[in-house]
Amino acid sequence: MIRLFALLLCVIAMPALAGLVEGMAAFEKKNYKAALTQLKAPAAKGNPAAQTRLGMIHANGLGVPVNPLEALRWYRLAAEQNYSEAQFQLGIMYAFGHGLKQDFAVAIKYYQQAATQSYAPAQNELGIMHDNGRGVRRDYAEAVKWYTLAAEQGYAAAQVNLGIKYDSGFGVHQSYREAVKWFRAAADQGNASAFNNLGVMYADGLGVTTSRVVAYVLYHLSASNDPSAANQAGNNRNTIARKMTASEIEAAKALAKELLASKALLKTLDAWCAGHGVKLL
Repeated sequence: MIRLFALLLCVIAMPALAGLVEGMAAFEKKNYKAALTQLKAPAAKGNPAAQTRLGMIHANGLGVPVNPLEALRWYRLAAEQNYSEAQFQLGIMYAFGHGLKQDFAVAIKYYQQAATQSYAPAQNELGIMHDNGRGVRRDYAEAVKWYTLAAEQGYAAAQVNLGIKYDSGFGVHQSYREAVKWFRAAADQGNASAFNNLGVMYADGLGVTTSRVVAYVLYHLSASNDPSAANQAGNNRNTIARKMTASEIEAAKALAKELLASKALLKTLDAWCAGHGVKLL
């Protein structure tokens, strides 16, 4: 009887589970209308992953009109189950005032809940709040603490932020070597800001041997990954190009082409540097 009862429970649960799996897959494929349909049942049954995805669909207007109140409803249901991704999304909504009154204190509360569960995006945002004094007293050391926790999990945005702190020496002992280390870690994930910042280090000889060729290449990679006007890498590339010889520019373009085709970008870059006397200091 017990075995039959257990089997019956599995049969009953399977449709909701199927909806969850299919809905999550549809969401990842950006088929948001299908995701909305598939995720409603598991979300209604209390699945926090489904609830969070429904919140994201309504918060960002993915296949439906933007509806902050509906997003909040689903996020809160998931957050009440201590689901870190939902807590993070609630933090984002309050921090930026997406469809509701901006409230840094509430944002920090939700970031903190997710960050203490080692959710890297929340740790990074919590670092930003302390870095800029939003909802709390500005505290660079506290910012570094949260950046480090996220960076050590491989979160590229936090690695960039941590590199910036080591470069400036705010909240941590200043170290160009450490700044380069963290910019490299993020650049290895294709982060445009990391490419640009690493380019600055090579252009100025900070923690590395000065190399206009490498700086040009890194600026170029950054601009290629993020061509938006907010990214200054394109301007940086053009500025340094005016200081380069024709042979340097030719070498830079050849290296850029090689790196863009490489599946191991840093290894390829390091191999080129080793052959041209460019090294980490």
